[in-house]
Amino acid sequence: MSKTYNAEEIVLDFSDSDVKESFSSGVMPDKFNYSILVGGLVFIVVLVLGMIGGVAELYNYYSYQINVETQQNLKYVEKETLLKASATRLSTTGIVDQAAGIYHIPVDKAMELLVSGSK
Repeated sequence: MSKTYNAEEIVLDFSDSDVKESFSSGVMPDKFNYSILVGGLVFIVVLVLGMIGGVAELYNYYSYQINVETQQNLKYVEKETLLKASATRLSTTGIVDQAAGIYHIPVDKAMELLVSGSK
């Protein structure tokens, strides 16, 4: 198929069937491979979902680690507070129950009293 245009003598020879068809219909025929498109989209969706799952797992892991660390620090603070309170109680005198006449004295003093009383 060849066409001649009047403005200038231009002769086009269409030997390719796709070119002939595109000139007659105004567009090129679609040779798009839809199976590759669908496969690529499925791959991308799976990849994105996997990344989202990975980020969620990392968030859970690090938030768990922070909670564990916080609990360990709180236990340490509680332990230190109890140890200080115990040390204070064992090294000072005070009233346990005044109505019953119960008092506490330092451990050193109590041991001295026991030893001196057994002689």
